[in-house]
Amino acid sequence: MQKIITRNSIVKAIIFGLITLMIFLFLFSRLNISKTAETFQQSSKPLLLLVILMTFLLPLIMARRWQFTLRAMGFSMPFAESLRITMAVWPLNSILPSKAGDALKAYCIKDKIPVTRSLGTILTERIFDLSILILYSAASLLFLSELRLMLIPLSVLAAIIIIISVSALNIRLPIKDKWQVRISNIFFSLKTFSRNKRLFAGIALMSFLLWTTIFIQTKLAFTALNISLPLIAILAYWPLSILTGMIPVTIAGMGTRDSAIILFFSRFASPEQLLSVAILYSFTGYWLLSAIGLPFMKRYI
Repeated sequence: MQKIITRNSIVKAIIFGLITLMIFLFLFSRLNISKTAETFQQSSKPLLLLVILMTFLLPLIMARRWQFTLRAMGFSMPFAESLRITMAVWPLNSILPSKAGDALKAYCIKDKIPVTRSLGTILTERIFDLSILILYSAASLLFLSELRLMLIPLSVLAAIIIIISVSALNIRLPIKDKWQVRISNIFFSLKTFSRNKRLFAGIALMSFLLWTTIFIQTKLAFTALNISLPLIAILAYWPLSILTGMIPVTIAGMGTRDSAIILFFSRFASPEQLLSVAILYSFTGYWLLSAIGLPFMKRYI
């Protein structure tokens, strides 16, 4: 951890923490928090329990996908170890922006696999995640005639195309040789999948399963909190909220993601009700699994 936690990273963490705190202070000053608590009190407890139980499917799918990605690159890892490492970095994803903790999975296996190669698998997974989010959101926004909001997923799509183009065309970037080598190793994973349709279909299917599970869980969360809205609205606006939370300015996207949820779903519920949805998402997607992941984190990190 000494090489990972530097003075610069500590300063960034403090800055991100302060920004997160300011956003929440602003939200709390504008909202009636007692109504948010009331939303939880009046919720459907069986559905809330189902939402929580569905959370445990997520690390299983993610661990299987990472195992598959590593195997595609010629590296073997037991599913149990992939799951343990996935859980080990979960607490870090709860305090770092943009789920940056996932990158530490590469350091957990650095004695077996070169860090730059394993980082390539994580980059590949991230690109597939973004692609699934874009497809869901863009298609749903088009169906709802929300053409202006389509600029958000299309902008992310443009960035993905640039990354893949650099990988496919072997474009040499104007950077130092050592960084060129590292980036080339990272893009090796992308090239492997782009040349093998079976591997491409496999990781695409698992990414689709992951996000479909999250969207169903989100729909159940809204229903449990007595907020009625069509599934198409979740498919359209939830990815936009997730993408907003990926902007690296707050801790684990908290504050920015919550504000985006309140903004994009404002036609369906009050801000206080939507804040309860955001809190439930943070609890199931971050805090709960982070608490479970702490023993694994001690072992690997």
